[in-house]
Amino acid sequence: MTRTLIIVAVALAITPATQAESKEEGLAKLQGKWRVERIEENGVAEPDEEAKRFVLVFKENRINVELRGQVEHTDFQIDPTKSPKEIDMIPQYGDDKGKKFRGIYEIDGDTLRICATPLAERPKKIVSEQGTLILILKRAKD
Repeated sequence: MTRTLIIVAVALAITPATQAESKEEGLAKLQGKWRVERIEENGVAEPDEEAKRFVLVFKENRINVELRGQVEHTDFQIDPTKSPKEIDMIPQYGDDKGKKFRGIYEIDGDTLRICATPLAERPKKIVSEQGTLILILKRAKD
């Protein structure tokens, strides 16, 4: 019996823990300044010079959108325990003010990819198509 317990204990000790990321850990990874590298809407990419003028600053559950000296904001919530990780965004400005965008996101190093839609069904993968908005962001070094 003792030998079995030791074997089980050793097996558990060397098996990597696969624990879902908490909301706090997920939020912490998003915080800070991000530069927009690419925007695609309805399967069509915005010109690079247009996309790269935007800077997004994640602070708590708000995204400040900076463009040409003006700052607007979008409220957001995440669920990093889902696979893929989920994000809901509600812009507080412009034509989409108050509209909920259901999305998914992934972070790979200093790259953040978001795919969202105002439609009822959340995207299942990050793909540029009719009805989706794709944002590809790079963490700002400044």
